Amino acid sequence: TTTTTAAVVSTPSSTTGITADSIPNSPSISVCSDDTEPTREFRQWKKAILLLWGTVASHRYASIFLQPVNESLAPGYRNVVLRPLDLATIKRNVETGAIRTNLEFQRDVMLMFQNAIMYNSSDHDIYQMTLEMQQVAIHQIEEFLATQMMLQNPAEGKTLRNREMPSRRGIGDLTDKGHDETRTLRRSAAHSDHEGTPSIKKRRL
Repeated sequence: TTTTTAAVVSTPSSTTGITADSIPNSPSISVCSDDTEPTREFRQWKKAILLLWGTVASHRYASIFLQPVNESLAPGYRNVVLRPLDLATIKRNVETGAIRTNLEFQRDVMLMFQNAIMYNSSDHDIYQMTLEMQQVAIHQIEEFLATQMMLQNPAEGKTLRNREMPSRRGIGDLTDKGHDETRTLRRSAAHSDHEGTPSIKKRRL
């Protein structure tokens, strides 16, 4: 009976004791190594983007976005918000690789804010707090993108302060789209109220 371990290749008795490390092109060498250039680049990006996440999460109003919305405190939330997002979920998606680019991170952070804007009425405290935190986050993301561009292309980075950031239009378009959805949602709610349908009481997020 031949005993096989993770470090020993099962071979006839004449080669017993030869380890995988001593065999050319051993699977343990070619398969187990994950220190490829794309992997290193992703690890570096993840470290940087999590620092940005921490900056966004340090805002004085960030506590309302740290965890998923409790629908018992926000009746009908899932009827209004189709893709709930919060800071904890965004961080987990970065760590697991579900978010792998600056654009995906930016998209989810902006969607998190738009969800709160859509659900809460404009006279609600959380609506105003969301707008303030959103503007700060937009600035923080733009600064991050500017730094990334300067690191990748120093010559190009020197001119960034004299022109509009490439990301600003993308963020602005997403924000405008969210406001359009908010106005449409409110018109629908007003129409429902006119017909006698009870409206959702908006509490948080």
